[in-house]
Amino acid sequence: MVWSLRHINRRVVIGCNVTVQLDSVRTIGFKAAGSLGSCALKMAESMEVSGVVCVYGMTGMPFMHWAYGEGARPMHVEIAKAKARTVLNVRRSTSKQRERMEQGGQSQDHFAGQVLTTLGGGVAVFADEECREFVGAMAFSGGTQEQDEYVCAQAIAHLGLFTDVEIPQTPPLA
Repeated sequence: MVWSLRHINRRVVIGCNVTVQLDSVRTIGFKAAGSLGSCALKMAESMEVSGVVCVYGMTGMPFMHWAYGEGARPMHVEIAKAKARTVLNVRRSTSKQRERMEQGGQSQDHFAGQVLTTLGGGVAVFADEECREFVGAMAFSGGTQEQDEYVCAQAIAHLGLFTDVEIPQTPPLA
């Protein structure tokens, strides 16, 4: 394994030098983010899809923004960031959030600004197969929504992490 999840201890200072340990959480660290981003860009290259990938730890720390190909534009950076921040806010992939909203007859207005976009391609990263231990978010922007989601989901699976989206056997076409 070329990466590892980072432990973060969360503490609260009550006052007069009294600190209380709340909990310890695992999150994507710099090395894991680098591995995820690198793997995603290789996948995008193999699909001949230009775009931008970004990776965030579960605490909201942005670790990486990379571009691949001549078709990558500044707008792809902003779209990928919106996808990843939506995942961080709702702890599920953007396509899963869109499905949930459609089933419940809800719009983005029902989520107090926490759902920035429902475009596919923002993918939740979990440490466990049951998708209970959320450790971060990654997003790709540049292809179709299905291609963007595929790039991220393949990178996540390749590194032995898990996601809440199903991964097709073959890459989606444009």
